[in-house]
Amino acid sequence: MNIKNKTLFFLAIIGFVSSCCKKDTPPPTYYVPQELKDWMYYKQGSYWVYQDSASNINDSVYVTSSEIKIEDDVDKMGKIIWKEETFYVYTQSTLSSYIYIDRSSITSSPQNCDNTCYIIYRERKTSIGSNVGTTFILFLSPKIGLQAAPNGLTYVTLAAIYDSLQVGGKYFHNVVRMDETKNETEGGGPTKFYIAKHYGIIRKEITAGNTEKTWNLVNYKIVQ
Repeated sequence: MNIKNKTLFFLAIIGFVSSCCKKDTPPPTYYVPQELKDWMYYKQGSYWVYQDSASNINDSVYVTSSEIKIEDDVDKMGKIIWKEETFYVYTQSTLSSYIYIDRSSITSSPQNCDNTCYIIYRERKTSIGSNVGTTFILFLSPKIGLQAAPNGLTYVTLAAIYDSLQVGGKYFHNVVRMDETKNETEGGGPTKFYIAKHYGIIRKEITAGNTEKTWNLVNYKIVQ
């Protein structure tokens, strides 16, 4: 073997060894911004008491559990493309016994959001675990007019932003209103949810058939 061939041979070996030893770049991990946790992450011990403005009936919603974990997002081949910190908040209504699961998520919808969009995805189940419906409940970056379609048939819109709003005799600051044309988690009709930072949902306006109900927050305990 001449000098030229030996050089090429050793270069080939070095290239092969280098390729074998080269480690794949680990997938990125995206963490939930503290801002989103301030809006919608609540721990066990938290509860909200809502009152129907027409009948004065009360409904207590309390946190049964909550958790934060790192989950894998994989492609069609099962390869991990990124890791995502996700929080879950499980609540239950004493009036209806429905279970609500609020989950943080990264999404490319709504469009025209700032950089990566984070949302709160809500699921409602019966007391025996049957799924009733799902929706988006909150976008992270308040920008009036942002829309998303959680099931392709209905739209959730960031309809208004309030510096302060009076509900149940108390003023709440940093409030957004999320409108939906057909909310599966609240009977399938149009809804308006008023959500305050560090307090969660403070008012719900729900239309079911020809009936309209407004539930205002009248008492609460917050643990974050």
